[in-house]
Amino acid sequence: MQTEALETQLRVVDENLASLRGQFRRVPTLSREYTNLQRQLDITTASLTRFLETRQQLQVEAAQREIPWQLVKEPSIAVITPDIVRDLMTRVLMGVALGIGAAFLLDKLDPSYHSVAQLQRKTALPVLGALPFNQQLFLEQSLNHRGQQRRKLLSRMRLWLVKTSARFSKSMSMMALSLLDEYDTSAEFVEALRILHTNLQMLQKSQPSYSLVVTSATPGDGKTTVALNLAQTAASLGQRVLLIDASFRNPQLHHVFNLPNTLGLSSLLSQDLHPEVVVQQVVPDSLLYVVTTGPVYAEPAMLLSSPQLKSIIANYEENFDLVIIDAPAVVGLADAMLIAQHGSGLVMVVKLDQTDGRILKQAIETTRALGKGLLGVVANGEKGRNLALRETTLEALTEEALSATQSQAALPPAQPIHYE
Repeated sequence: MQTEALETQLRVVDENLASLRGQFRRVPTLSREYTNLQRQLDITTASLTRFLETRQQLQVEAAQREIPWQLVKEPSIAVITPDIVRDLMTRVLMGVALGIGAAFLLDKLDPSYHSVAQLQRKTALPVLGALPFNQQLFLEQSLNHRGQQRRKLLSRMRLWLVKTSARFSKSMSMMALSLLDEYDTSAEFVEALRILHTNLQMLQKSQPSYSLVVTSATPGDGKTTVALNLAQTAASLGQRVLLIDASFRNPQLHHVFNLPNTLGLSSLLSQDLHPEVVVQQVVPDSLLYVVTTGPVYAEPAMLLSSPQLKSIIANYEENFDLVIIDAPAVVGLADAMLIAQHGSGLVMVVKLDQTDGRILKQAIETTRALGKGLLGVVANGEKGRNLALRETTLEALTEEALSATQSQAALPPAQPIHYE
């Protein structure tokens, strides 16, 4: 068996050897064929190169002997006159487009609200009042001596103007007061506060007395200014008003009214005292009363979590027509929500051109989650003149001035107070 296998392998090797010998014998023939083909390729390549050079030379000679183009017709140059109407319309449309684009970009980059209409549209809440921007409120405190002297002078000027102009007609009196109003804009501020007070009265008309929590989304929006002036306005309209300073972290009211702060809301929450003990009357025979914060030794949130707060506010609601609580800002602190759960309603103050809309939205969602009634928002710092409000204010001032002229008494308008 092995012998047969070896013989088979030997035959295969012999066949392969014979095949290799045949291929080896063909090598000289293949080499000659390759040499001939290479020689033909070189000859053909040289011929092609000569042909291309000749063609290029002929093209250059032809271009030198003749012009490759000819003038068919003289060009006609039309006179183009400027289209003023079209250019003007184009520029107007471009300006409008750029303005819309800039406004859209500004709206995206600036999250604050710039008008009462925008505030109402974006928040979907009723705007209870719009307080006009009054630069004089930022220049002086109305309780200091300079502010009192200034108000007395303006009152005398108003009375003198009405006395002089009333000899002619009531319209002349209104014109005279409008000239003075260009300098003294506090009357519009007071009238806006009266409108705010009236709107709140309409919302709470079913309750003879109620408590109102005034807060804002962030500090600096003017909540203390609104709370303080609203309390003063309500008192000037005959209501018995209590203003409570619940801003334990930044108390202001005792500075504004120059009142002692040895006892206050913190004293009621930490000690066994009757609520009447800490109530202070702003001035004798006034309907405006104040409860200051008092000394704060504990964590404000811990104090405001006391179950006594509910009974304290309820006691004050029974003894006053209106209780206004100046609460801290909503976002970032739990204080405002601890207070709001015991009040009859809550008002959110929004500073136009300042309050961040995203933070305001967060504050609104927080108050709604609490389940207490968010009555609406108050727009603070409205720029520009509200013509309808101004006309109403001038009408009211004229009537008051004419009445004061007949009784020979000075005008006693409520004066706005600014703080925060």
